[in-house]
Amino acid sequence: SNKTAQPNSVIQQQDSIRDFFTKTFGGCTLQSKEEGSFLLFDGSISRDETTILKTYTTLKRWKGKKTEVKKFLATVLLPGQDCIGLEVNGTTEYVVSAEAAAGKDAGQLLRQLVLRVQLQDEEAARRQARKVKKQGKKEKSSKGKKEIK
Repeated sequence: SNKTAQPNSVIQQQDSIRDFFTKTFGGCTLQSKEEGSFLLFDGSISRDETTILKTYTTLKRWKGKKTEVKKFLATVLLPGQDCIGLEVNGTTEYVVSAEAAAGKDAGQLLRQLVLRVQLQDEEAARRQARKVKKQGKKEKSSKGKKEIK
């Protein structure tokens, strides 16, 4: 059956997600118990234990499966879990629970998600600037070298 049962534990959730990505993309790697933190709008720090799943596919295949992946992830959110983040080619997207989106904290959640995306965009811009600077240095050093015959 294609119907996925709602997981009731983190381990069941991880197993469901791992199986789905393996069947959908041919394999995946799961890194459990990564520790993360982010700054809340009230200035306090929220710490999260996260799980990182990596899979490799073509952009064309991802685009063809993106909607299916998001629909699946929405079915395996645990009670109290606000969202699942997806990072694809350096861009993060979030699958948000219906409860979080409709709840009184929806504005807080959306502000957090917007802030995370902005921070990610800033980091991507810094990486690109470093890459351009590095390429410029390589070009300068290669121009200064004379060919020896």
